[in-house]
Amino acid sequence: MENGKMQYSLENNTLKLSVKKPPFFVRVTFYFFTVIAISIPFFMTIYMISSRVGLQFGYFIGVLLSGLIFFYFLRVSLWNTFGVEIIKFDTNSIKYEADYRWFKDGKKSIINQNIILSILPVGYEEDKSGVLIIRNHENHIYCSSKIPIDELHIIINKLNQKLKIQ
Repeated sequence: MENGKMQYSLENNTLKLSVKKPPFFVRVTFYFFTVIAISIPFFMTIYMISSRVGLQFGYFIGVLLSGLIFFYFLRVSLWNTFGVEIIKFDTNSIKYEADYRWFKDGKKSIINQNIILSILPVGYEEDKSGVLIIRNHENHIYCSSKIPIDELHIIINKLNQKLKIQ
């Protein structure tokens, strides 16, 4: 629990796992690097135009590299601020997607037969946290939200009762 708040909600056969937000300073640092990464091409362009150097091959490599760094930091920033994993349990399938608020990613679907719910402990042992694993005999879904193991047991029990999973 984060300040008494559960990291999950289970409504209408949809499980939502929220990411535990890192400290404010860490999130601000991620956003700072995101802004820096998107600003570099603009400053490079202004410099090259003002010094009348012209656009060279290295400029385009710099813009591409800066764009990739920007995209990475944007994903990390959004995930750590708004990240939610959405798992929908339908009659025939289980669908997973990671929601970053501005875009969605990691979509995966497995057949809803012979489902086994389990916990994979992650981090330090004294943290007592883990991630939820949903699998059948052929495929699996590894959730990435670190959740206290006690809370994961509650989630598994509720899913077993509500969805008749063995």
